[in-house]
Amino acid sequence: MLKSKRSCFLSTTLDILVEWLRVKSVILTGIAGNMCVLFTANGASMRDFSLLVTGDLAASHTVGEDRYTPEQMTKVRKARTRESSMLGLEAISR
Repeated sequence: MLKSKRSCFLSTTLDILVEWLRVKSVILTGIAGNMCVLFTANGASMRDFSLLVTGDLAASHTVGEDRYTPEQMTKVRKARTRESSMLGLEAISR
């Protein structure tokens, strides 16, 4: 999937894919956390996905922006926040 906008949902086929897979929740990570990850969180929230934000797997230009992004997603979009080590993804990566 190519992403040409700030949100993964805007002008992409992600809507079709997540509907086909019957996705109910998303884990958000990425670069430009204060822009792309935040816009994707907004899109996911508007589609009624449960949101989980990994603060240590999103990067922004400054430390302040790194802190702002998960705080904003938690406050405005009711996202849950976890560090990546708390997700238990090691079991599915083998």
